[in-house]
Amino acid sequence: MKLRFAGWLLLITGLLPAQGPSYLSQLPTGDAWVSHLRDQLLPFYSTPDALGNPLGAFPSTRCDDGSALNFQKPCAPIAGNFYLLSPNWYLVPMSRQTYGYGVAFHMTGDVRYLNWMKAGVDVIRAQFMDRTNGGMYLQMDLNSKQWSPDAAFRDPQQLDYGLLGMAFPYYLTRDATVLPDIIAMQRYVYASYWNPSLGSMQWLLKSQGATAFDQLQLTACLDQMNTYLVLLAPIVPEPYRTEMKNEMRMLVKSMISIFYSPVANLYFTSANAPFDTDQQKTGVDVGHTSKAFWMSRFAGQINGDANLVAWSEANARRHLARTWIDSDGRTLD
Repeated sequence: MKLRFAGWLLLITGLLPAQGPSYLSQLPTGDAWVSHLRDQLLPFYSTPDALGNPLGAFPSTRCDDGSALNFQKPCAPIAGNFYLLSPNWYLVPMSRQTYGYGVAFHMTGDVRYLNWMKAGVDVIRAQFMDRTNGGMYLQMDLNSKQWSPDAAFRDPQQLDYGLLGMAFPYYLTRDATVLPDIIAMQRYVYASYWNPSLGSMQWLLKSQGATAFDQLQLTACLDQMNTYLVLLAPIVPEPYRTEMKNEMRMLVKSMISIFYSPVANLYFTSANAPFDTDQQKTGVDVGHTSKAFWMSRFAGQINGDANLVAWSEANARRHLARTWIDSDGRTLD
């Protein structure tokens, strides 16, 4: 399976034509996906150390064999890696692992994964939700047991990925007890970070050193859609459904007007200086461009906007044609 991220996004949403190179014939079967999950991914996430103590408190960093990290005698290649050796418990991996167990149950029907997912949801709601200031904590120092950073210095991308660990379980089970926290988070992020003067989401609530609060980052808009809005907008009850659908329209409009280049047919990841959106001076992110077309297509479908769907599909095909490496069946990185 040589397809990279961008190619998979377009393949699984049916955007590729059947003629020409046999793209569709390269898609793995359902059995291949399940085998990949069962044989290559789940062994790492099924060890006792992966499940946390107590169950659901999934650790952020483990060794390649799945064992717990000994900070005094770290395993290779973690030894010498300052970031991985930071004694922190992080929201994003905690939430993603919770989501992963939900996907594992969805694909296999094995109730163990459902129970592990529910344990993760309980920990996220009990420990990571900031019930005083709103939003969620991003990390805890395992030595001091102190949560950080302050609410002013949390970015919406990490908050969105924190929400993923509740959004997919609700999508999967419709557990109504989780919905109030989901809605509280969704409304907090939008109310706190949407900046009408920017016509987009801002990055922080307050500037921190060289990081300006009003930075324009594609992921501040994009990752709201792929972490929870696409999952939840079609299924939550009113008035939340209309709120989420409207929010999707605002985010897509912002992404296209600020980060998209019609000439280059690319989404740039930042838009804070002229060189950020100059193809000759900044990096080209094939994966996030692919995901942006993918999410805008979903936004069009969910909102009944046929023009947006057609625009997304047409430009996604152009993007893939430009980045596809026919000799080895993958896209450029």
